[in-house]
Amino acid sequence: MYTTRHISPLELHLDEDNPRFRINVNPSQEDIRDYMISHEDVLRLATKMVEMDTVLPGERIIIFDDNNRNVVLEGNRRTCAYQLFLNRELIPNKYLRSFPKPSERFLKEIENISVDVVQTRKEAMAYLAARHIEGIKTWSSVSKWRISYEYYIDNVPVKEISSILALPVTKIKSNICDYKILLRGLKHENWTDEERIILSPLDIKPDKLIRLFHLSETTQNLGFYFDDNYDLKSSFISDEGIDKIIHILTNKAFIENSINTRTKYMDIADEIVSIVESYKVKKETSSDKDSNDPKDTQGENTDNPQGETNTETGKEPQEETGTETGKGDQGNSGTKTGEGNQGETSTETGTGTQGGAGDGEQVGGTGKGKGAKGGTSSTGGTNNLPYFFQGIDYSKLNPNDADSHGISRVCKEIQLFSNRRLVETFPIAATFLMRTVIEHSFIYYSKKTKIQGQNKLIWENISKNGVANKLNAIIKNYSINLPNYIQDSNIREYYNDLFRDYDKSVNPLNWVVHRPDEYLLPAKELIELPRKGLLAVINYLIS
Repeated sequence: MYTTRHISPLELHLDEDNPRFRINVNPSQEDIRDYMISHEDVLRLATKMVEMDTVLPGERIIIFDDNNRNVVLEGNRRTCAYQLFLNRELIPNKYLRSFPKPSERFLKEIENISVDVVQTRKEAMAYLAARHIEGIKTWSSVSKWRISYEYYIDNVPVKEISSILALPVTKIKSNICDYKILLRGLKHENWTDEERIILSPLDIKPDKLIRLFHLSETTQNLGFYFDDNYDLKSSFISDEGIDKIIHILTNKAFIENSINTRTKYMDIADEIVSIVESYKVKKETSSDKDSNDPKDTQGENTDNPQGETNTETGKEPQEETGTETGKGDQGNSGTKTGEGNQGETSTETGTGTQGGAGDGEQVGGTGKGKGAKGGTSSTGGTNNLPYFFQGIDYSKLNPNDADSHGISRVCKEIQLFSNRRLVETFPIAATFLMRTVIEHSFIYYSKKTKIQGQNKLIWENISKNGVANKLNAIIKNYSINLPNYIQDSNIREYYNDLFRDYDKSVNPLNWVVHRPDEYLLPAKELIELPRKGLLAVINYLIS
């Protein structure tokens, strides 16, 4: 319940906790006023008020009592303008000449204004939700990202944030993901003092940086996905490597200004590839060194940086498509919409929130291996890679395409199986699922891809009378024709490492399928296979 009273705008306190203009840890009222003139169009609003020569009709300002301070929850821009009208000494010097002067009649009108008073900040949210429906759509990208992120780190469930901000759940999740990438770039320890000034969140347009992480070429080549804490991960690059990539691209976007909203992955690939190759060498060296380490056999539960699946909810990842955001759960891509408000760019494909929390579920729990909310871990090594097939991305499979139905179902089950960390408990089932996803990925890719230089589908070479050949025949045919079947050189390398020796790689899976009484694969080997390039190959084949 709220009440109404009259009060002088000079007795109102601009809300330093408003995520839209949180400038630093403890911004002063002077800081907020300066920011709002510079970035929130208060100067233009004030000019309009002076032209109208009256208080603009419509919604009243909403405040609440916070330790005897009348904190403004809604209407900070209007309050700021009123304060500067009533006391020009509050106007920052650089705006003093340009800030308009109202008439005496108007000043008299705003000496005391009508405000709605609520008891708590939380109580105000119910009133603000309906009013935000149109307002938030005009905010800058970084403002939308920040307010979603601030609610999230305050442990507000995603569905409740969606209700408060009147934005779709998928949009809230994408906002959190994007802001976390931005923070990793801006807070990197290697920036100089001069660079940190340039990188002020108030002065940058982050879309040109963030869009790069959602381009299909980027996600395919770097294996990107988001974990259930909305942190950017890769199926084969460590957190440390991802931090380096983010740092390089942040530097290019805002310090060098060498990338823009039309930059493609291939334009920045050379420097990124050097990091990936360096990581691969480091990883292989580490694996050789530690292969006989007895500690290697201790509990796999620490292998997954994303922690254990929330067993209380048991929710599987959502399948909705983020049509407004450019990203949806399970990696489902958003629609290509071009430019949004205030320079906000909707990207083409979207990076999925693999294993993301279900709608309304409080996210970012504290299961084993999870980093604290709002932060990222940098432990390096294979422990940073997804558990089994958590990182599988079947977002580009068309549900209306009959060819995709089988592989889509397999992907969904193997990801759910992975999210619940069931390999150790059900290694035979894990083997069945792995072999199935391998076979049907090749079949799907073959039905959709033409042989290089020919107007002929690969499918014609690996099938007879519309029925796929056995898996060993499919692999043999691919091995012979690999350069003409797969154009990506990295994927060809992974393929050769995984499938050239069929008896060593795939046949053991067959032995488990056909003779489980005689042969079983250790759970640890099953968990490691996707981390050795298999996940990247599968994601490529079904993309």
